[in-house]
Amino acid sequence: MDDHNSWAPNSEQFEFEDQEIHVWRAYLDCDELGLRRFDETLAPDEKARANRFVFRQDRNRYVAARGALRELLGRYLDRSPAAIEFDYTTKGKPSLRAALNERSIQPEFRS
Repeated sequence: MDDHNSWAPNSEQFEFEDQEIHVWRAYLDCDELGLRRFDETLAPDEKARANRFVFRQDRNRYVAARGALRELLGRYLDRSPAAIEFDYTTKGKPSLRAALNERSIQPEFRS
């Protein structure tokens, strides 16, 4: 992607076979328009967490990461990014809420 300030997953099929893994990466330094779009998709708990970051750059990258994850999962699940719901382990690791995850999608964060 030449323009690092835009978010546009390519037109690949958002389908997968059993035991198949898709790996995505996202550039997290978005412009203000992209950040606003991502922020609109976040759940209240995600917005609260974003607002706890001391440094603006960290907050913006968190919003971009969660927003990109929601957009990708929304495409795979044929849902609005804002409709994606997460459950969390005791250590804070997210997983798709079971009711949404009929396709056994398991997002994993790596930095």
